[in-house]
Amino acid sequence: MPVRTHHIFGRPHEGALDEAAVRDLLADAQRHRARVAALPFDHVVTVLGRVRAAFAPGGPLHTELLDRLPGEIGFSREMCALELGGLHMALSEPFLEGKARAEWGRADAVDAWHRRPGSPLLQRAVPRGVVLHVASGNVSTTGVLSVIEGLLARNVNVLKAASAATTLPLRFAEALAEADPDGGLSDALAVLVWSGEREPLHRPFLDTADAIVVWGGDEVVATYRQGLGPQGRLIAYGPKVSAALYGAEALTDEALAASAAAAARDVALWDQNACSSAQAIYLEDPTGTRAEPFAAALASALDALADTLPMGALDLHEKAEITKERELAVAREVLGQGRLYVPSRPGRLQAWTLMLDREPAFGLSPLCRTIAVKPVRDLAEGVAALVPWRAYLQTCGLAVAPARLGPLSDALIAAGAHRVTRVGEMSNGAPGEPHDGVFGLGELVRWASLDAPDAAERFDGAGLVGAAEAASRSWARRRRLVEGLLPLAPRWRERLAGVRLRSEADWLALPLMDRADLTAGTPPASHALLTCGEGPPDGGHWLRTGGSSGDPRLSIYGFGDYEADMVRAARGAWAAGIRPGERVANLFFTGDLYGSFLSVNRALELIGANAFSLTQTAPVESVLTCLRSFGIETVVGLSTNVQNVLAHVAEAPAGIRVRRVYYAGEPFHEAERHRLRETLGVERIASIGYGGVDAGPMGFACPACQGNEHHVHDDHVHVEILDPETGRPCAPGERGEVVITSLNRRVMPLLRYRVGDLARWLPAPCPCGLASPRLELLGRVEDLVRLGERRVDYAAIQAVAAALPAIASNPQLVLADGEALTVRVEAVDPAADVAGLAGAVQAELRARVAGLGAGPLVVEVVALGGLERVGRTGKVIRVLDRRSKP
Repeated sequence: MPVRTHHIFGRPHEGALDEAAVRDLLADAQRHRARVAALPFDHVVTVLGRVRAAFAPGGPLHTELLDRLPGEIGFSREMCALELGGLHMALSEPFLEGKARAEWGRADAVDAWHRRPGSPLLQRAVPRGVVLHVASGNVSTTGVLSVIEGLLARNVNVLKAASAATTLPLRFAEALAEADPDGGLSDALAVLVWSGEREPLHRPFLDTADAIVVWGGDEVVATYRQGLGPQGRLIAYGPKVSAALYGAEALTDEALAASAAAAARDVALWDQNACSSAQAIYLEDPTGTRAEPFAAALASALDALADTLPMGALDLHEKAEITKERELAVAREVLGQGRLYVPSRPGRLQAWTLMLDREPAFGLSPLCRTIAVKPVRDLAEGVAALVPWRAYLQTCGLAVAPARLGPLSDALIAAGAHRVTRVGEMSNGAPGEPHDGVFGLGELVRWASLDAPDAAERFDGAGLVGAAEAASRSWARRRRLVEGLLPLAPRWRERLAGVRLRSEADWLALPLMDRADLTAGTPPASHALLTCGEGPPDGGHWLRTGGSSGDPRLSIYGFGDYEADMVRAARGAWAAGIRPGERVANLFFTGDLYGSFLSVNRALELIGANAFSLTQTAPVESVLTCLRSFGIETVVGLSTNVQNVLAHVAEAPAGIRVRRVYYAGEPFHEAERHRLRETLGVERIASIGYGGVDAGPMGFACPACQGNEHHVHDDHVHVEILDPETGRPCAPGERGEVVITSLNRRVMPLLRYRVGDLARWLPAPCPCGLASPRLELLGRVEDLVRLGERRVDYAAIQAVAAALPAIASNPQLVLADGEALTVRVEAVDPAADVAGLAGAVQAELRARVAGLGAGPLVVEVVALGGLERVGRTGKVIRVLDRRSKP
């Protein structure tokens, strides 16, 4: 028995296999399955991205394979280059994520419980376990592509390589081991080589494997179907045939050259060895005048491809089959039933074979670019000719006018076809496209559901994830972000070149982003922070911040990015208490590229609430009429606007009952909460979530959260609280600057972005039982004001204002030359004694706020709504710095 090379769970293995060795291998596979199943989706994508880099065109591995594969699998060097290009694309992050999202509904379906649209239950995809992949020898990447799907689904995969095509799968396994030094993913792959005809080593898999994926002929499929145990699932991709159909409108003189070129490509790719390769072409030729011009044009196109994409070397059997087919075609030509076209150039005599055959019945081709062109009166006759092959029919290329596309596609699907595609694209595919009538990635998982009282009370399954697992996923996502996505943006391409994150120390060494970076790296200034190149993304939302902390900054969200944000926004609204069917008045700001109203409405839609789109600009009278007429008991909006509306409700409460108030932007302080409870009977006042236009949703308030406390959306952002002076991570309870990294944004991801907030970590666990970390917001970075040698904290001044029921809780600081400070506040009562109130506030400030005991201080009292605000949002401008610039 010949000595063979295998690659078993990250290590090479020499020697022939026997049944005992296979059973030992399967026992190892069972031991690996739990570890492999726990790998985050992002870790898998990151490692496969490293493998992709190893297969990069022009690299040493790519060059080696181009030298070896033609002699091993029979394709030309040019065809092998195309095959390797397809593998390189299939390992790309967009392809992998797009495939998972299309086939599972979401890319992280194997990571966590989630709600699928239309289902009341939590669901998740679960790896099958141990999967055997049986590769065919006609296209060398088939087995490797099958294994990539198995890895993406977190199975332990064993690939039986085709005996004559071992180089590529073995090199793939070696590249995987090199790309995965920790061994988590390379422990999920073994590549074995044995002869299926002489060595029946498949038997242990029949008893043990959880699934067997077979690529091959009917006999091979039957071998693995017979004796398969009850635990195993057979996923069979057996032999298939394909055909192309051209309507008369595609055969005009003007269209002929393009139609022939497309047909030639469908015949030439993989030398017709792919299941999707056309073996017959049906031409709609009712006048009998278009078949020969098309055949001549197709012959010319095939001749051209013989130079640019030459066919591989033919063996004696293939040459004999082609010769036999040509002789039959000559006989038909003598009988007036067709015509034979063959190359005439020396050295190219068997580069292709074209037979114009007036018999419509479909027949198998000997392949190797041997194609039958069959004229029919109409395409219905061509469709009928394919019906007897319905058990094997896979792809139909179709070239017809738009008005005929639907009816003919339906007819072909009814005839048994699984795919209808454009001519010239028959052997191409798209992420998430079904193969042979099934979603291959979907076949490699099983689906589980969860229906329990606690689960039913959750918006999604995020809260079911433990702290250790959440941290593992966040780390995997950050590594994927740094290695795979951020280098697509010009700003990060050089800074992160070759960076691999091995520890948190590596992470802390990465640079921070600030607001100036955001302004300089986004349109119209530049596209430096965008991963889509110099042009705009393929659709998305362009939004700007409100401008309360400087000039408005642009953020661009792809539609997928935005929807990921909205899921977290809905989670925040759900945690606050909003439920399906609830009537909610949305008083957030809209327009001028501001996104709060848009986002809240989408969150309410995801929950299933009834959204009343009033906006902040609606006249108060209109808002009151709406609350009264429709019995709306829930109001959401910026806190200042909500308080203004509720003040009018207090003056005319007849017919209005506001029970729940949810806010964002500025907090409700305890004095304000008490006033609303006492005057209006408001039962619930809570934050609808912590977030911003530039960073998206960052946190949510559970029922146990008080004041400015929020849980972090740790499946969406990575939050750090850093010492503003040293940049070191703050310990729980220490005040520091909030820095976030977006984990799900693709078009404009943020890496360690300084959002401008101050916060401190709260001790765990939260009384609500959620494992996600909690923070308490402590104001804005710019709220720490320097006046000469004095340092004044806006948050301390705000705390004083919040404790005084006679004034609103959001004061305004006005800075002037000479260390002068003016504190402006709004009186709640229009009839208040302004002078007396100013004196009382000043006394409280000097007594309770560090830095205000000495030095110039003026307190100015204005009417409610009298402070300067940001016109786009209505937020109070906290600090007005009117000092002379140096």
